Amino acid sequence: MIPRNQRRDLSAGADTGGRGGVIAIRGVRRLAAAALGLVLVGCGGSSANSNTTQASSVPYNVLVVSNLSSGAGPANQAFVQGMQAAGNAINDAGGILGHKVKFKLTDTGGNNTQSVTLATQALQAAPDGGGTWNFIQSGASSDEQLAELPTVTKYKVPGIAVESSPLLGNPDNFPYHWILGVNINVMIRTIADYMKALGYKKVGFFYQNNAVGQASEAAIGPALQGVGIDYVKVNYPATAVDLTPQMQQMQALKPDAVIATAQSGPWIGYVLKARSALNFNVPFVGDATFSGADAYTIAGADLVRGVKYYQWGVNLYVPSDKETPAVKKFRSSLAKVTTSYTQPMHQYAAGWDSLYLAKLAAEQAKSLDPDKVKAAIDSLKLPASNNPLVTSPKGWGWTPASGTGHLSTPGPGAFVICDIGPLSDGQIKVDLSSVYPKAP
Repeated sequence: MIPRNQRRDLSAGADTGGRGGVIAIRGVRRLAAAALGLVLVGCGGSSANSNTTQASSVPYNVLVVSNLSSGAGPANQAFVQGMQAAGNAINDAGGILGHKVKFKLTDTGGNNTQSVTLATQALQAAPDGGGTWNFIQSGASSDEQLAELPTVTKYKVPGIAVESSPLLGNPDNFPYHWILGVNINVMIRTIADYMKALGYKKVGFFYQNNAVGQASEAAIGPALQGVGIDYVKVNYPATAVDLTPQMQQMQALKPDAVIATAQSGPWIGYVLKARSALNFNVPFVGDATFSGADAYTIAGADLVRGVKYYQWGVNLYVPSDKETPAVKKFRSSLAKVTTSYTQPMHQYAAGWDSLYLAKLAAEQAKSLDPDKVKAAIDSLKLPASNNPLVTSPKGWGWTPASGTGHLSTPGPGAFVICDIGPLSDGQIKVDLSSVYPKAP
């Protein structure tokens, strides 16, 4: 068991040093302040919500046990800030079935073994304000979630997250967890079709040897071969920093183009630095792991030349006067949590949507019982008006189907392939004529 003084609980303002790295003090204060604001709102109040549900003094308890500091941590901070923005907006409208949202944040530092210990300790303890744990954000990467979810499942705590390993979308194993965002099989088919459209005959796959990379590798060979493209592959260690030896192996295979993965922000730079060092100038396409962080800033303008990536549609720049009401409300609420976007907009918006989806499910179920909420999410009905969702207003197509029901089914425009561009207020400004596929 980890001593109490070594736990990274940002909601309590605890120490964030140690093996997991250090969060900038400004970021810690912002997260802690936002969490504290929700704690204060969650513990009081007597107003009813928009459905005139009776207000309750018991909170709707949201538990975050995930990396908030190193590697994928900064991107995950954005997801949590989106959840906090949603929590504030939901509380202003009366809460979830009359229960005000209250957060408890614990930073795992990206250590999977530690994350299981911290999740177990948190789930075994009753929330400070009473009630039980109603929702969880468990892990900032597929590997961390796969480590935590057996414990989370035991306690029947629902969670919706963006991590994309297909194993996470299997309701047979994880019945209370749903993937919001990337479906690896859909992504791979889109990239394969793009490669075929450009006439490439031989494509390389350069992938990080982790849960997401392995899942993509299992799908990419059949997808490329299915459209008549030869396929070669090289993997690199998940923690390696100098990827030159592995990139040399890929270069020696002489592909016409390369698809690459780089889960966790810094690895985008490591991949493209190795490419540049070898003057390996064939076209590269980063998969969705490249769009999880600000790839342009991480790698730099020189290294992203000739590189495209599989990107969330919500990250493409839209003038403010053309934003939907849901996006306007999201941006306004997020501005009360953080004053600037340091990550792509989808990271914040996915956190926002995850909590609103939980709210919609609870209202549909008329209950916070996890099994009733699960049944509601598996057949969720979205509102015809005042839809709060930002990343995919039509939802993600979840069902209770064995094996794959909790994988996402992205709608048209949810994801595209485009140039890597500079990030401004969470969105990228690129030449829209280069976006694939074209908008219908």
